[in-house]
Amino acid sequence: MWETNLYARLGGKRRTYRIEADLQGRFVISLDGKVLKRGCDALAVRGLRRPGLEVRASSIRQAKVSIDYLLGMAEE
Repeated sequence: MWETNLYARLGGKRRTYRIEADLQGRFVISLDGKVLKRGCDALAVRGLRRPGLEVRASSIRQAKVSIDYLLGMAEE
């Protein structure tokens, strides 16, 4: 089950990004329908966390950090 959140950067062009995250810790960051980055919560990948709401919240926080610092993404 995927949860969708909208997040705007604090600096730069302040665009609104869409974050989709699931209970397994996977997340997708998109802007205007274009997927910019796919990722996963680091602890969930290693099997140190069981799937659940806490893992999803952690992956959403990780996605927000990626957006703020434009990790692996270019601001067009």
